[in-house]
Amino acid sequence: MDSNTLLGGRYTLSEIIGTGGMSDVYAGTDTLLGRDVAVKMMRPDLARDTTFLERFRREALNAAKLNHHAIVAVYDTGTEEVSGVDVPFIVMERVTGQNLRDLVRADGPLSPQKAAAFLLPVTHALQASHDAGIIHRDIKPANIMVTNTGSVKVMDFGIARALDDSTSAMTQTSAVIGTAQYLSPEQARGKPADARSDIYALGCVMYETVTGVPPFEGESPFAVAYQHVQEDPVPPSERIPNPLTDNEAVNVDSVILTAMAKHPADRYQTATEMGEDLQLLEHGNVTTAARNHLSAAEHDAGAHAVDNTVVVGDAVSGPAPRRREAMANASMETTAPTPTTVAHSQVAGSRSPGMGRPNTITLATLAVRTIAQNASAWCIRRCSARAENTNVNMRESARIGCTTSSVPNANAAA
Repeated sequence: MDSNTLLGGRYTLSEIIGTGGMSDVYAGTDTLLGRDVAVKMMRPDLARDTTFLERFRREALNAAKLNHHAIVAVYDTGTEEVSGVDVPFIVMERVTGQNLRDLVRADGPLSPQKAAAFLLPVTHALQASHDAGIIHRDIKPANIMVTNTGSVKVMDFGIARALDDSTSAMTQTSAVIGTAQYLSPEQARGKPADARSDIYALGCVMYETVTGVPPFEGESPFAVAYQHVQEDPVPPSERIPNPLTDNEAVNVDSVILTAMAKHPADRYQTATEMGEDLQLLEHGNVTTAARNHLSAAEHDAGAHAVDNTVVVGDAVSGPAPRRREAMANASMETTAPTPTTVAHSQVAGSRSPGMGRPNTITLATLAVRTIAQNASAWCIRRCSARAENTNVNMRESARIGCTTSSVPNANAAA
């Protein structure tokens, strides 16, 4: 576009500040209000395609419905004739900073605590979007902007869909729409997406943010989509560069793998739920996901106990996971080791050879075993072996407000 062009009689354009599959984004100025803006213009060669025109129109309409500090605001929309073709444009808030993808590439993976802090505003933005009846359907690091002041904003509602919209050709169940690395299993199957599909994608984003790599990679988008449907991801704690304690590993694994559960009913049911766990993770507290996995593991420990171990202490409060208990009964018998001693404080039972205190099973041991039931046999062996290296008093680690970093390591205490 010519920099002398005055779009809509009020917007001047300067340099290109971003490009996408169907549009270019220019730095611009609103001459009427005297403010900086970003102007997204569809590429002229695509402006004759009704599908792309509908997608562009949808982005403008959906984004205009949303008014939230963590969502890039849309100010105006219109068309400009270019080479005899009416090219649509969207005028948006200009965000100065870099997207999360570039941030991770430049600075390396973030710590789980820092990643949780960055992604917490994204859950707020998604909840606002879902409350307005809009599913984003393309949450990925490139669509999450981090401003120079540290604020986080979600952008690009180009393939977003209204929950009550079942008529558009772009939203037919046979269409697979989204970015392969962050595609939910139901989207990969061509099934309708709902709010929990965005939660799955955010789980994938967090996985990449803390490990530096997406959960699944392949030679083609189809190969990656297949893995989302059929394969289990390597637990993120196994790929995080910096060492974690076993309890910290369980905490981050519980949050990410709950968000990335294959079945939508096993995920966080709302973005707010995930945000609450991210807030706990940011401050090093035991997350609800970890507590739920622990609660399910205690249930399984009682169901499969084969000795006379006495279980003492109060049960951890909070609901058990929605579908895991039924799945656990089938998979525990063939894959997961059977815990024989469970305690919050101390367990009346046998003592380990050479140790002067009763056996205990840690938060890490129990939770990892339960998480592993939905993972591959490889995950079970690696995670359970890692967790068995600790021996932590369960009452202390399960207490509300207790931080994972404050739980003593058994090896240090022995």
